[in-house]
Amino acid sequence: MTSTDNLLISAFVSTIILGLYSNYIMLINVVNTIINRILDSLVGSVGNLIAVESIERVYLIFKRVLFINYWLVAFSSMSFFILANPFITLWIGKSYLLSSGIIFMIALNLFMRLIRNTFIMFNNAFGHFVELKKKNIIEPIINIVASLLFILVFKMGIIGVLLGTFVSNITTNFWFEPYLIFKKCQVSLKEYFKIAANYLLTSIVAGGLTYILCDICLTGNSWVLFLIRIVICCIAINLIIILFYRKTDEYQYFMMLVKKVLKLSR
Repeated sequence: MTSTDNLLISAFVSTIILGLYSNYIMLINVVNTIINRILDSLVGSVGNLIAVESIERVYLIFKRVLFINYWLVAFSSMSFFILANPFITLWIGKSYLLSSGIIFMIALNLFMRLIRNTFIMFNNAFGHFVELKKKNIIEPIINIVASLLFILVFKMGIIGVLLGTFVSNITTNFWFEPYLIFKKCQVSLKEYFKIAANYLLTSIVAGGLTYILCDICLTGNSWVLFLIRIVICCIAINLIIILFYRKTDEYQYFMMLVKKVLKLSR
């Protein structure tokens, strides 16, 4: 899955486009590393939780971890979409830019990949390796077939490759990995789709408003404007997420963790 996109872009689109795409992938790898480092510290705790706690307690903690992961991923992917092209322009020049549509698909696939962190963590802790085996075979097959369809039939270029990755994700990982966890926790999968719809709505509102503030209200490109865009992303995206979820158990749990960290740092 991680190598297919590069191979398809190189073989069926252009090695020049692949070179431009690689600049954005470098930025994505930084985001991946940061978020994975934050969540890696929870892996051992999740295994212990499943071993000693009731299934109701496991599901409660699962929702809390899912929310924390969603917040990190939503902020990172939306900020990437808004800041990637201004950064590339300042770093190496406008001639190395990809279109906004391509950046949107890169950011969307980044979101879809990283939002799985919680599901992967809990499925591993539950030991769902056999159940996931068929899915892991079907996923890259769908990716390749869908990507080739979009490239060769619909002539969509690199967007077709990225769309193929999205299709493979939405038809496999998006529902099957949560299904295994919700089945184990004896909760209807409808509850997951409610949570997913809620998170999607929040992301659209936060991303749309922040994009308007950064790319429409701020014209031109300089390091000063780039720093202003960073500040707007940090304030607007996080503020909207807080407004949406400030009364939920997941948000209160997150704030409790923040307060504990702040106390320990003093």
